[in-house]
Amino acid sequence: MRYYQLFLFGDIASFNSTILSKLKQQYQNLGLSPDEYLQVFNGSSEFDRVDFKGIPLGVWYACNSEPTETEIQNILKLQTQDAEILPIVNDGDDCQVVLPGVLHRHINICNGNNPDAAVTAILRMQRLIPQERKVFISYRRQDSANVAWQLHQALVRAHYNVFLDVASIDGGENFPNKISYCLNDADLFILLNTNGINNSSAVQDEITQINQHGCGVFQIIWPDQKPTSMQTFWEHRQLSPEDFDAESRSPDIAAASQRLLPTVVNGLVREIESIRIRSLAAKRQNLHHCFKKYHPEAKFFENSSRELWCVSPPDYKIRLIWPFLQIPNALSIYEREKRGVQIPERIKTDQELAGKIDFNQKVKGEVLYRKTGLNTDILSHLRWLEERLQINFFPVPSLVANAEPNSSN
Repeated sequence: MRYYQLFLFGDIASFNSTILSKLKQQYQNLGLSPDEYLQVFNGSSEFDRVDFKGIPLGVWYACNSEPTETEIQNILKLQTQDAEILPIVNDGDDCQVVLPGVLHRHINICNGNNPDAAVTAILRMQRLIPQERKVFISYRRQDSANVAWQLHQALVRAHYNVFLDVASIDGGENFPNKISYCLNDADLFILLNTNGINNSSAVQDEITQINQHGCGVFQIIWPDQKPTSMQTFWEHRQLSPEDFDAESRSPDIAAASQRLLPTVVNGLVREIESIRIRSLAAKRQNLHHCFKKYHPEAKFFENSSRELWCVSPPDYKIRLIWPFLQIPNALSIYEREKRGVQIPERIKTDQELAGKIDFNQKVKGEVLYRKTGLNTDILSHLRWLEERLQINFFPVPSLVANAEPNSSN
């Protein structure tokens, strides 16, 4: 089994008190037991006893004390292991003071005052979630144009790739094709659930498509409005009149002109990241379920990167399945190939398979992706990629219902 090794340097107590518990919770959300898959080490005192059989990542949490020679040497040793280092600093910190010299030119510096962002950075560097965070905002302009724009701006500032029709579709683009592509490529579907969405054919079409795609949904529900039933994983946040600014609570203001309080918008952005991670876990679970349904005779194994290993009789061929939660592209396939193929120990030691597998066979990754909703141009391009890269593509034509039941907030 592969696991993740986290090496802590600097102000370890602050990291443990503000970030570690959130990180472990997100491991749980991804379906990974932190006790089984996450190893946390003091980078100074425990470094020499580490076997480096896992996936290492170093974290330096800003502190005003001088780094010890041991810390410097161990950071350099991590870098020789091709491990990434994440520096975390707080608002107002001088990086030249709170970071050791070997990290002064580091470009991936994270803000310690935002623990959720730090957790997301760690998960991205461990390749547990996509580098690019994609969300899709669905709304009825007459009801919530201002709130949709508020959310769009806040999410863009937080470095999300946000689809909002008025900001994301250029003149001359094929509107239905762009909608379909972005829906299928999103990590999370954000539905502004207002009183008039049932009268919007565009919103209803998007809801229908998202139910087919299996993407998670976050419903932001207006006062006196009820949740919309979804066939996929969903969460919701019920707004109250007090969540809107004073002007928006006036009976004379148009619904489209209403605005949420900045504190409410910031809170929603924090919720979105947590739900997005759970949405990815649900999408992956759905893909795994569908693939297994088509191969009932096979025996399956998963590794810590949530890749799916499959051993099928009668020839007991080993297959490595890469589940793509976004639309596959050449770069993302290359990045997976670059990691190499290492057959999990659980396959090698499985008593049921003992003596049946040829471990000298060549194992090559195969692409598992969702076909639903992709237009003919995209499907043609994926077939072209399959031919050029000489990698098997396995399209899932449909998805099962809820991979995870909805829950109330």
